[in-house]
Amino acid sequence: MESSGVMGNRLRTPRTEEGYYNEATQSGPITHNQSHQAQNAAELTEVKQRRAWTRNEMREVIWCYMYCRQLFTENYKKMYEIWRQLKTESRMYMDAKKLTNQKNYIMKHN
Repeated sequence: MESSGVMGNRLRTPRTEEGYYNEATQSGPITHNQSHQAQNAAELTEVKQRRAWTRNEMREVIWCYMYCRQLFTENYKKMYEIWRQLKTESRMYMDAKKLTNQKNYIMKHN
């Protein structure tokens, strides 16, 4: 195996003979992240820009918190279930912990 020969315009190294050559990066084998960059780029275009919470949305979060506190306990998962019943299509990325964090922010700053 000769490491100083030339393959066309490319240098022949032991790595190129073993199939490690990558014309796109010229740095070795494609990593897992590189192979999924196109897929991730397509997914990122679907992500919407951050949307501020409206006063009405904040009121709904606090209403769910107060309702849950009066009827049940301060269980954040129960609060999330009540909020999700009200807002079935809104802010689908929210989970119970994020909603609780938002409630805490509203209580502290408003």
